[in-house]
Amino acid sequence: MKSQISTAPSMRGRVMAVYAAINMGGTPLGAPIVGWVGDVAGPRWSLLAGSIATGAACVMVGLYFFVHKGVRVRIERGRPLRLQVWTTDEAIAAQSAAEPEK
Repeated sequence: MKSQISTAPSMRGRVMAVYAAINMGGTPLGAPIVGWVGDVAGPRWSLLAGSIATGAACVMVGLYFFVHKGVRVRIERGRPLRLQVWTTDEAIAAQSAAEPEK
């Protein structure tokens, strides 16, 4: 798992615990809702409900990072398509490092 490899050794257990909690904790919450939608409206609508819930969660997490953590994203067109992600703290640090001392 990439999240396990890219994490500092002292934090690995905590990261994997959060990962497992999200994976195991989401099923008891979402499965009854998606099952009910499938029972009432059919399997296509249950897939749509799951897709909408996943999309909404991704948008909410993205907005949280954009607003509270200062994350910025730039998509560079070309071949291959490139995605740049940085925080405002990194941009300020890079600017101050580039400026000569007076």
